[in-house]
Amino acid sequence: MSQVRPERVLVHAPYGRDAPLICKVLERAGIETGVCASVDDLCSALGEDTGAALISDQSLTRASAAALADVLSAQPIWSDLPLIVTTSGGEATEASRRRLEILEPLGNVSLLERPLRSVTLVSSVKTALRARGRQYQLRETFVERERLLLELRRSNEDLAQFAHVVSHDLQAPIRMVKCFSELLALRYRGKLDTTGEEFIDTIQDGASTMEVLTRTLLNYATAGQEPLTLTTVGLRNIADAVVTTLQPAIHELHAEVRYGELPPVNGDRVLLQQLVQNLVSNALKYHAPEVRPRVCISAKQAEREWIVSVKDNGQGVAPQYHQSIFLPLMRLHGREIFGTGMGLAVCRKIVERHGGRIWVESALGAGATFSFTLPFAAPASIPPPEPSLSRNLLIHGED
Repeated sequence: MSQVRPERVLVHAPYGRDAPLICKVLERAGIETGVCASVDDLCSALGEDTGAALISDQSLTRASAAALADVLSAQPIWSDLPLIVTTSGGEATEASRRRLEILEPLGNVSLLERPLRSVTLVSSVKTALRARGRQYQLRETFVERERLLLELRRSNEDLAQFAHVVSHDLQAPIRMVKCFSELLALRYRGKLDTTGEEFIDTIQDGASTMEVLTRTLLNYATAGQEPLTLTTVGLRNIADAVVTTLQPAIHELHAEVRYGELPPVNGDRVLLQQLVQNLVSNALKYHAPEVRPRVCISAKQAEREWIVSVKDNGQGVAPQYHQSIFLPLMRLHGREIFGTGMGLAVCRKIVERHGGRIWVESALGAGATFSFTLPFAAPASIPPPEPSLSRNLLIHGED
């Protein structure tokens, strides 16, 4: 990256000895200067080493003002070149004022009245140069941001390639292992000793687990690839759909899933349903032994967002794991509870794509409350209520 110091002041004052005198005063103050014979020369000379430009309003004809405006409008996003315009008689003439109106929206324009006092001139130029220096510091930030965005794009491309590998190259041999282990079981079940049959069962269990894991990894990889389809989504309808999908598990565990009126939010309907379903499914999966699972979905209004919570009476999460459980492949349980350790990682990815955050409040053995934030839905865009599968405050499996 160029280490140019933007400290050079370009001066265009068309009459008499104005330009040489201005340059002499500025150079005495240690400021590098350059004289431009015309506005065209000034436009050509503007570059990375330019800290500010000083021009007389007498030079601003309509054509020259338009030419300078074109140059200023072509600046990079971080740049706002200070332009000091000297004016006559304490005020700009009406003609000059009209010309200045062309420049003011495009450049960092300030007026300096003639006759010029040395101290005022030097002070104005130094102020402009300090502002220009801050712009170049900002440029460093923009350049770094562009570098990070480029790295992020490359990372996303790598992730997309990884998703392709998972969905094709890895699943094919897993399906082959499953197929041949099933053939072994069909052909040799009853012909092998107990140890042999246990080996076959272990192969089949491992292949099934690997198949689920690769699908989950693919789901995690693709959760950040597709563009969001943002609409006004009713959380009540999302909850209804989740309960319907999880009804077999709810029925089997005699679980309760409670929720009342829930607000509309801005988001991607498919991803939000996946988010809520993962959290409710986890609450059911990690229920406390001999305790009927109870899950409550609620939402409350914060300053500029909704805080949505899924609370359960399950096993809870020890405080030292409150951050790490959102990492991919992080599991706190052994083989006694099946899982891939990807569900909460997918949840975090979905929430972050919506510009929110997710966290857990819990203690071991005291249940857990998973909360996430979503933006407000614009009132004008709220659609009519969608058909709901149930309008009861309590939806639960049969006792």
